[in-house]
Amino acid sequence: MRIAIADDLRADRERLRDLMQVRLPSATFDLFDSGEALLKALWPGRYDLVLLDIYMQGITGIETARRMRETDKNTKLVFITTSNDFAAESYALHADHYLLKPVDEASVNQLLEQVKMSDQEEIAVLSLPDGIQCPRQSVMYTEYSNHRITIHLKNGQSHKVWMAQAKLEQLLSGADFVTCTKGIIIGLRWVDRLEGATVLMKDGRQIPISRGRKAEVKQAHADYLFHLMMGGDTAM
Repeated sequence: MRIAIADDLRADRERLRDLMQVRLPSATFDLFDSGEALLKALWPGRYDLVLLDIYMQGITGIETARRMRETDKNTKLVFITTSNDFAAESYALHADHYLLKPVDEASVNQLLEQVKMSDQEEIAVLSLPDGIQCPRQSVMYTEYSNHRITIHLKNGQSHKVWMAQAKLEQLLSGADFVTCTKGIIIGLRWVDRLEGATVLMKDGRQIPISRGRKAEVKQAHADYLFHLMMGGDTAM
């Protein structure tokens, strides 16, 4: 395994290397003091794992990752940071994990477990009053009208069921769903991005955010992305 670490603080990048070497004694490590230096040495597939400090002198870790992703879509990517301020940007760049400073043995062990995880996710089932069951993670968004819920699924299909909105909100409680306006619940895993008072879903649908829920939706989205980067179970 070949690993690149880019951090403008020498002590931080060497400490991270030393901690990782305990678990990966046969790995090869290349250390860089800037994003520019890493990009000069980079070609698609050279590294199995790239770790980038977000706050570096010169170009940031986010910009470094953006340029890397222009030619390399598959290398595992981890951001090193002190906060979740860039959670949305890092998720869009297909990052696999966050590593929070100060780095310690426990956080490195968690990182290594996360980046080796299978793409298979534990499937939680949503049981509806009409007896239908569907994978929770397949629910993109739901709409309520006249005591009837329309559940829009990731495959483009939809399912209608008679039930109260409050009951559905109870069934979809957790960090992976949020009510963005009266009668509409969105699955945060299917959000492409937020633009002002609009949620842009990955299927192209634009869903409004009510004025009273704007802060709640923004925070829920940021928290979800950060939790995802930290290796949490997204089917909560």
